[in-house]
Amino acid sequence: MPVDKKQHTTLTPSPTTAESSSSQEVVQQAFHQHLREHIRGAVQVVMEEIMREELTQSSSSTMGRV
Repeated sequence: MPVDKKQHTTLTPSPTTAESSSSQEVVQQAFHQHLREHIRGAVQVVMEEIMREELTQSSSSTMGRV
């Protein structure tokens, strides 16, 4: 008797709620970490700009006194 050469495929079961929420939490944590890094970078740029402005104002006021 010939053997059926068709490949039998089965649907993979959808992840359980616990697995799905766990996976979603990992994605959210990665997104939050990425967002925190961008926020830190933006804050650093703003702080550097403020410090430059203060330094410029300070040096120009000192130059005016001499």
